[in-house]
Amino acid sequence: METVNHNFFMEQPIKGARAYYMRNILHDWPDDKCLIILSQLKASMKPGYSKIIINEMVLPDTGITLTAAQLDITMMCAHAAAERTEGQWRHMIDSAGLMIEKIWTKVQEDESILVLVPKPESNGV
Repeated sequence: METVNHNFFMEQPIKGARAYYMRNILHDWPDDKCLIILSQLKASMKPGYSKIIINEMVLPDTGITLTAAQLDITMMCAHAAAERTEGQWRHMIDSAGLMIEKIWTKVQEDESILVLVPKPESNGV
């Protein structure tokens, strides 16, 4: 594994990596900016091989913890962004031409891992 710093709004310099990992990045940005970040990663992925691994909160639809609610409000006030529910994640990820392969959530710590892969090309079918 190698850490590479770059502007994630620009082209991803590493092509065809096995995994692209982000932790607490997308909650800092509104959906339109997240779509740019995800699209840049998708363009660098090798279909059937590369995955995007996102370590962020996935909020429940009800029964949110106090810590998660506070962080959601902080993200809204500080960055015009948000913590997202699973439905919000799925909508944004789908809009970027990706799909969720798996979600692992540790509810007690308000922490989740999302594994993304490119959506299969439909080729008009």
